[in-house]
Amino acid sequence: MQNTTVLEPETTGVPQAETFGPCMDVKFGRGVADLVQRLGERAITIEMTLDFDNLVTKDAVVFPGASEASLGFHRVRVDGIDVWWRQRLLLARGEWRVSADVRPRRVVVSRVGRALSAAVDYRAPSAAGRPARRRG
Repeated sequence: MQNTTVLEPETTGVPQAETFGPCMDVKFGRGVADLVQRLGERAITIEMTLDFDNLVTKDAVVFPGASEASLGFHRVRVDGIDVWWRQRLLLARGEWRVSADVRPRRVVVSRVGRALSAAVDYRAPSAAGRPARRRG
């Protein structure tokens, strides 16, 4: 798996978006970059949702292709692939908000056949630099 590399704005052919590097660790599983390139893409989009309307749930959807900053997406580069992401919050009474203030510590993108999957971890790292373990 590869750690996040911050996108350098002057080296891209796509519009500039705000970048986050050290704050959010994005990793690709085996074959992700290869699959994206075989599909003829240079980017993926990840939309993460935290639902506070009832029980707190989290969801992440990932698909090939770029998004854009005007829709609230941010961009980082991993293994030569632009990763566009945004965090949506579902608040009480079905009110949606997009926020860059809340973002996961780690996102792992995996390959499942010819599809992509994303796992998101919001837990703060422990003193050793790994996510804290859940108790119970």
